[in-house]
Amino acid sequence: MTDNSPEKPSDVPSDAPSDLPSDLPSDVPSDVPSDVPSDVPSDVPSDATTDLPSDATPPAAPSAGPVPPPAPGYAPPPTGGYAPPPTGGYPPPPAPGFGGPQGYPPPYAPGTLLSPSDQRTWAVVAHLGTLIASILTPLIIWLVFKGRGAFLEDQAKESLNFQITATIAAIVLSIVGVITFGIGFFLFLPFGLAWLVFIIIAAVQSSQGVLYRYPLTYRFIK
Repeated sequence: MTDNSPEKPSDVPSDAPSDLPSDLPSDVPSDVPSDVPSDVPSDVPSDATTDLPSDATPPAAPSAGPVPPPAPGYAPPPTGGYAPPPTGGYPPPPAPGFGGPQGYPPPYAPGTLLSPSDQRTWAVVAHLGTLIASILTPLIIWLVFKGRGAFLEDQAKESLNFQITATIAAIVLSIVGVITFGIGFFLFLPFGLAWLVFIIIAAVQSSQGVLYRYPLTYRFIK
């Protein structure tokens, strides 16, 4: 008769306990996964904690979105208010106009009146300058200083009118000299002498503040 009982494994350790309980449960599930790791340590204490450094900080929570820009307008005053003004108050603002260096008079601003001494000085230049530049000197002075002083403007126009008249007279004498075959050119000697004397007298009178009038002069510029 053949024995159909299952064969006992031959590799059962000899020191296996023989006092196993006979009331073991027979309903042990048979579907235990076969891939359970076999190297799981069994001596892990139940109160074990994760070994983290003492200065570790938790990760920051994600922001809800981009920070909105500040509202338009002026920034709020600083904490504690603004600094008080210095002792004695703030310095006064500078005087209007172009101020020159200390000790020197400021330069002339457009439209300001010249002092009487300055007007006399420029009037003398308007007369004597005709010895070098003829009509150009009183014309430039009159245009530059127009409205800057009644005396200077009057003498500049007077000198300009005299030079215009003298220029016309010189042209006429030149024509007479050509017609008379050179005889009329002798008239240039007394004419030039009178022209020089009148200019010197006008300069002297202007330096004294006198409104000089040239003789034999037509006033083209009023």
